[in-house]
Amino acid sequence: MRECGECYACCVALENDFEGEVGFTPKKAGEPCNKLDLNLNCNFCTVYHKRPKVCRTFNCSWLYGYGNDNDRPNESNMLVYMADNINNGNWIFGIELAKNALLTSGKEIMIDIINKNNTAGIILTYQSKRLTGDLTIVKNSLLSRASAMVGTLQGWLDNEESIGIYTLVNPGE
Repeated sequence: MRECGECYACCVALENDFEGEVGFTPKKAGEPCNKLDLNLNCNFCTVYHKRPKVCRTFNCSWLYGYGNDNDRPNESNMLVYMADNINNGNWIFGIELAKNALLTSGKEIMIDIINKNNTAGIILTYQSKRLTGDLTIVKNSLLSRASAMVGTLQGWLDNEESIGIYTLVNPGE
């Protein structure tokens, strides 16, 4: 089983209200958790062994075997996770931790998870201010199902041109 090691991307990238957790300060996306100590030599979370449920149950796709060993979020600059039961379905979310990570260092983990799960992905691009996402990643075979969220084709994630990168259409905005 993979371990977080020197990665603490989820402790910074994700918004978290820590509802019902004592001693945790709600944080916005991009802000470090108040229990994160970057001066430690290992295990940057100061409460790792008694961390809140929201942290224990976070579905980091790399930890669950997607991508290669070098696709850990702090190396690939792409935090990828699965979320269940959102709008009656499962979703893949990706957050770019560096500019153009989706098309460079984070490309392989996104291809792997999209190919192994028959669902679309939502991408927050680097330093995005949109909490709902900027891009959607869709396999050609799923285009008809995902048509409501697919805008203009921006390019291809894979060389076979079977996974498209589209602007995200969000009817709620």
